[in-house]
Amino acid sequence: MEEKKMIQLLQNRIAYLSDKIEDARDMLFSEVDYHERSFATECENFLKLQSKIKIGKRKCEELGRLIKNYKLQQSLMKKQLEQMNSRIEENKKYSDYLLRRKDRADLLAEYWRNQVAQALQPNVSFSMSPVREIL
Repeated sequence: MEEKKMIQLLQNRIAYLSDKIEDARDMLFSEVDYHERSFATECENFLKLQSKIKIGKRKCEELGRLIKNYKLQQSLMKKQLEQMNSRIEENKKYSDYLLRRKDRADLLAEYWRNQVAQALQPNVSFSMSPVREIL
């Protein structure tokens, strides 16, 4: 009977240890499963982040091209503005010149009208006109 008790105790001990091994195995697999799921999520997040980085780089490159294009246009417009300002200045000088010529022509016309009027009037003394000083 003692052998049967020993066998029973050993069987109980083996069953207990078997349960412990099964529990440990389940815990190990659940831990591995957790890490696999966690790793899969981390990989997915990494891929999403990598994709966002690529998109960000493309946007930065596009912004760089836009800035370069803007600077070229700005330079071109600056040159055009300088040319327009130069033309405006030339036109202003020419306009001033034409106004001076018109004033001079008006003075000369007035002088000659006076000369003709004096020539038509008898007994008027001929005097030096201030217009001659301008000429």
